[in-house]
Amino acid sequence: MTVLFDRKVRVQVDEYVIEELDVAFEITKSLSSKTPNSAEMRIWNLNAEHRKRLQELEKVYVSLEAGYVGGTSLLFRGDLRDVLSTREGSDWITTITSDSGRLARKRRILKSFAPGATVENVLNAAAKAMGVRLGNTAAKTVSAKIQGTQASKFFNGYALAGAIEGELDRLARSCGLEWSVQDDELQFLDQGMPLQELGIELSPDTGLIGSPEPGNKAITEARCLMIPDLFPGRRIRITSEHVTGIYRAETTKHVGDTAGRDWYVDLELRNEERKR
Repeated sequence: MTVLFDRKVRVQVDEYVIEELDVAFEITKSLSSKTPNSAEMRIWNLNAEHRKRLQELEKVYVSLEAGYVGGTSLLFRGDLRDVLSTREGSDWITTITSDSGRLARKRRILKSFAPGATVENVLNAAAKAMGVRLGNTAAKTVSAKIQGTQASKFFNGYALAGAIEGELDRLARSCGLEWSVQDDELQFLDQGMPLQELGIELSPDTGLIGSPEPGNKAITEARCLMIPDLFPGRRIRITSEHVTGIYRAETTKHVGDTAGRDWYVDLELRNEERKR
């Protein structure tokens, strides 16, 4: 196997761990509650037994870690969608596709709450019904209030009835929140705002590639090296020739190839000063 600049990738499908083979991948994530994050991984020259076993798997988790020898980070975790192996010349290439939260979105809920039910309890019930890890649910729901009233209770009660995706959309919007599934984990944000944790600094000295240019509709596009913890919702400070400011990551696209030139992250960023 050819390793460029000590690149390292670890793919796990159920209990099968794949390392020390050439891997190319593309991972697309966004803050959309409608569209699952997705990953495509291409793995060179798995043996025949492993190819066969992978193609027999259903309803299992897929994860991908990447980085450099001595330090990798989780870039994706989701549900297995498909496995396909094809022959290209003397090589066997196995393509694995996965979505994050796709199966959870198909769930339905039917649950009613008595008058006086707290917003926190209703939000937590909806979150748990998704069937994914709860992420920052507890931290964001404990102080949630109904927009326009600042009430922390539903005085007439509340009913969750239907597809959990739509119900969670309706409930979160009424509380001034937005949600998405990131790596099989719920993420709640205040509408238009980033996570309130320490942001990531991007400059030519810290991994920024080229100089970003302001785009249409307040969106700025940037590219950087494959650095850890870049995902939608993160606060990012950009310092460059043409763009300087604090942004929220709206989408991320990780592109890597252990035997090629690609090893970067494309970002779509929204300036915090231009809130929705």
